[in-house]
Amino acid sequence: MLINDKKDLAKAYKEPFAWPGGYPVYLLLRDGELLCRTCFKGEYASIVWDLDNECNTGWAPYGMEVLFEGPEYCGHCGEKFESAYGDIEEGELR
Repeated sequence: MLINDKKDLAKAYKEPFAWPGGYPVYLLLRDGELLCRTCFKGEYASIVWDLDNECNTGWAPYGMEVLFEGPEYCGHCGEKFESAYGDIEEGELR
């Protein structure tokens, strides 16, 4: 799901799982980093500011993504994400 305006961002904020499938989704920023739900909620004001001002101070949202294969980590806090199919490096693909 691409984020083009505050309506899209609010929808992404409220829906932590993809439909269909129920996979967790993460915020993809324009610089390519992913944010966990905690950082998304904690930095929401900064994300909205970048969206409103059409600039990129590091928080500009691009879209919501399912992480199908991992590992991947939050670009802000370093939390390891849950991937839909497991971690390639650890041989946990489902």
